[in-house]
Amino acid sequence: MAERTYGGRLLALMRTDRGLTHEQVALESGMIATRTISNLETGKSAFPKRETLENLLECYDPTFNEVQQVLKAFGYLPEYPLPSGEDVDAMVEQVQPVLDVAPVPAYLVDFMTRIHAWNRKFVAVTGLVGDELYSLLGRTIWEMAYEEAEADPENLNLDLLEEAHQMRLKLAIYIEEPWFKRFLKDVGEPFLTYWHAAEALVLDEIQPMTLFEPEVLTPSIFILQDLPHGLNFYPNEQPIPTDERFRICYLMPADTPTMVWLERHKICFECEPETLMPQAL
Repeated sequence: MAERTYGGRLLALMRTDRGLTHEQVALESGMIATRTISNLETGKSAFPKRETLENLLECYDPTFNEVQQVLKAFGYLPEYPLPSGEDVDAMVEQVQPVLDVAPVPAYLVDFMTRIHAWNRKFVAVTGLVGDELYSLLGRTIWEMAYEEAEADPENLNLDLLEEAHQMRLKLAIYIEEPWFKRFLKDVGEPFLTYWHAAEALVLDEIQPMTLFEPEVLTPSIFILQDLPHGLNFYPNEQPIPTDERFRICYLMPADTPTMVWLERHKICFECEPETLMPQAL
């Protein structure tokens, strides 16, 4: 009951933040009475139908996270659909200015690790230009991590197999979703070889729903042709406050040579031509 009372407070806060009265919301919904709205907010109606909640939420033009919080508070399992093209475009428009002023390489991904935007510092550490750079858009970090892997089911890399095992645990809640099956098909080999090989390892295991989890800090290494040493960065992931399906990943220098390189190229980043950025940005 305490959670549902919390849900009522969330609904009341959403309504007042938008400057709406019970009567205005009832008129907007066209099917929810003012008494019902009041009872939901005060906790007197603690077990509303999901349809009622969803109809009410539509009146508030809520963020993705607000919808998730309210549904959870009233005991419903939220849905985590793969962001649509419109969702991605809106998020890129919101986040690109943040990426552009970041003092370190940074990029935007969704919860399936597809890359959607980046800043010029990230372009520099990848060493990619032209079509190779644009080919990153929509690709998953998982796919890139496995693209050089051995795809022979009889001769798999055990470390990569364990990573695929952990992925299956974390993503178990999506496996039966139609969009997820299409997503896996698009990712293709050799990732799928490891994905299916890890299936037997997770049949009896259960993983709680968590989109993002802190990971052990392991430097990501970038090799550039004109440098005698690799660039080492620690990834620092920050979920977007309005939509937890997205996150910004900041690459923090992990050693002195990397910090020196980043500082030396600071002016170059500010003068980088726009052609290095995704066309949609």
